[in-house]
Order: sequence, then C-alpha cells, then structure tokens
Amino acid sequence: TLGLAMLRELGPVITGLIVVGRTGSTITASIASMHLTEETKALRVYGNTPSQRLVLPNVIGMAISIPLLVVWADFLGILGGMLTSQISLGVSYQLFLSRLPVSVPWVNFWIGMGKGMLFGLIIATVASHFGLKAKPSTQSLQQETTNAVVTSLALILLIDSIMGALMTNIGLS
Repeated sequence: TLGLAMLRELGPVITGLIVVGRTGSTITASIASMHLTEETKALRVYGNTPSQRLVLPNVIGMAISIPLLVVWADFLGILGGMLTSQISLGVSYQLFLSRLPVSVPWVNFWIGMGKGMLFGLIIATVASHFGLKAKPSTQSLQQETTNAVVTSLALILLIDSIMGALMTNIGLS
C-alpha cells in the first residue's frame, strides 16, 4: 500500500503543493512585476503577445518539470518506506523490492505522472492568469500572488479528489 499511495497520490500531490508555493508564486510575481515596469507594454510594441512570450514557456516548462519532480518524490518516498519497513518490521530490502512491482501495478506510476503533468499545467496557467490580471501597483502584485497560490492549491486538491473518485478501481490489483 505504500507504493500505491506514493505513486498514485502522495508523490504528485505533495510535489504539486510544494511547487505552487515556490514556483507558482514566483511566476505570478514576475509577470505582475512586468506591469510595474511596463515590460508587457514593450512586448506588445514589438508585436509579441504576453501570453506567447510569458505564459506558453511557463506552461510547457511546468508540464515537463513537475512529472520529473514526481519521479524524485516517488523514489524518495518508497526509499523511506523501505528503510522504515526494515527498521520497524524487519522486512529485508530484497523482499521489499521484489514484492513492490508485484503488489503495485505500473499503471499507478503512469497515473501519478499524468497527475503531475496536469498539476503543472494548472499551476502555470493559474499563476500566469493572475500575473497578467495584476494592475501596475505593488498592492495588486501582492494580492494577485496570494490569489494565485490559494487558487492553485484549491484546484490541485479538488482535481486530485475528483480523479481519485473517478479512478477508484483502475490500477488496483
């Protein structure tokens, strides 16, 4: 059950929540600060749309990087579970590693990766939306950054619960 929980739920959700606080807020603040310095107006003068130059790279980058971070979180979570089972329960590393692929089908890994990609898209899109929505003032920058983080956190938890309910019987042996 540790492998199932890590691959399917904890890895993607915890990674998404951490990235929202760190990177999602940074994306929002950086785009919103461009309103203060009128860099978004300069983009338009040169014939570029802010969504093309600011949003799209963030969305693509987050859709690629979050699944990679999910793999790292899954690995560390399973490693921690393996160490804990050895220390607390006396389960050998060999037994743990031999039983993990038998008890946890691979589809759960891919479900977690899909969630990670979806969470990356959500974080980047929401952060960019609130960054572009900000007015050219420091008060608006602070408010929209807070709104972006809260909205992203809520969406990640909501979508994860919906996906969990819809995929209840998928990947369970």
